[in-house]
Amino acid sequence: MTAFSRATYRTAGLLLLLLAVGAFLRIETLTKRPLWHDEIYTLGVVVTAHSLADIWAASGRDRAETPLLYYGAAYAAWHLHRNEKSIRFPACIVGILSIPLLGTLAYRLAGIRAGLLSALLLTVSVYHIEYSQDARSYTLLIFWSLTAFHGFLSFVRSRSTAGLLVLTLSVLACLYTHHSAFFVGGAITIAGLAFTLRLWWQTGKFPLWLCGGLVGSALVITLGFWPQLAHFRSFLESSDLDREHTLALTGHFFVELFNRWTFGAPWGFIAVGLLAPGAIRSCKSFERAVILFPWLAIPFLYFGFVPFGKFFDIRFVIAALPPFLILVGSGLSWLSDGAATALARLGRLPDTSRTSLNAFMEALCVVFLVGSAVGPYLTFRRLELRCSDFYYRHEVLHQEHGFCRKHLIYASLYRRDSAGMLRKYQPSSTRGSEKPAADSVPQ
Repeated sequence: MTAFSRATYRTAGLLLLLLAVGAFLRIETLTKRPLWHDEIYTLGVVVTAHSLADIWAASGRDRAETPLLYYGAAYAAWHLHRNEKSIRFPACIVGILSIPLLGTLAYRLAGIRAGLLSALLLTVSVYHIEYSQDARSYTLLIFWSLTAFHGFLSFVRSRSTAGLLVLTLSVLACLYTHHSAFFVGGAITIAGLAFTLRLWWQTGKFPLWLCGGLVGSALVITLGFWPQLAHFRSFLESSDLDREHTLALTGHFFVELFNRWTFGAPWGFIAVGLLAPGAIRSCKSFERAVILFPWLAIPFLYFGFVPFGKFFDIRFVIAALPPFLILVGSGLSWLSDGAATALARLGRLPDTSRTSLNAFMEALCVVFLVGSAVGPYLTFRRLELRCSDFYYRHEVLHQEHGFCRKHLIYASLYRRDSAGMLRKYQPSSTRGSEKPAADSVPQ
């Protein structure tokens, strides 16, 4: 057996191990907490529908939402299990499957170690565990965005027709999953233009195969999205567009957001420190840069500079979670490799000792990540209600759980011209309040 095949089998085995751990963490408490407000809406759509046509009509009514989640929830409720919490099964399944998808995409872009570390970050992320137990569409959005970039990468690297088909179907599924899918489509569009111009510059010939494939994919996606366009127009034309807000893209905002996306305080600062070397390393690769940077930046650029009038939900930027984890995993891999190399040179170690030192640094990174995740997960496991439903509530605020903190909303979510809106909608301290959770800040 060659060294390459051994490394491949070892990587596959580790990804399967992470898949098993991720499945356990997401299934263990899947039915522990009661349905919260948005899940009750999902359940209402499912139990009142008698056919797929009813689900299509219901998803376009009231909230003007995308229907794919409701189809999955209905199948789970009608065919898998009669328990009302079975509507969480689709989000849980795709949340679990996103772990190897993220790991293999990071592996293709940044190498084996970055792939495994990125997959580990997603495996033990309390934020992703929580939304894998939520009968909403956010883990589906991540799943389809990962498959879309897998297809895109296969197409631009090897002219794979199968990759182009996966890209087309995945983007279309994204658009039927959540309106934030436009961020994913925008990132793929920018990456496609960048690859086209680069090939044109390098070869002196216009890459008709690349441009034609992407344009053809866009036309199929447009035609496929046409039935959903009426729902999207209803979403844009709904009556709650009476105020305009933009995010405050401050350092504090990103620290608090990264607290959520990882393991809580002080991981927001650690993630910023790891994101920087990951970004620097990505600048050395055209492919990584044109894929990861637009994918990460577009949601923040939209909410940061384009005034919007609908309520802002912090989950809307979850489309940027996969590139964030890839960059953090890449930065952690790069720093650990650099530290091992520096120590080996200082100690003038032979090559065999350097290999052992690299393995030790990798093991140290794994222990560090897993150790950082234990406390937040145990806290999450003890909660009797959904954590996001309690961001404002007294029971959580006095505990300062790190991944579950008030400051993201109070101190750094909106720019100063939005402070009046936040004062108007003060949180309720009662457990049974019908007021929105902190994840959904109405206007």
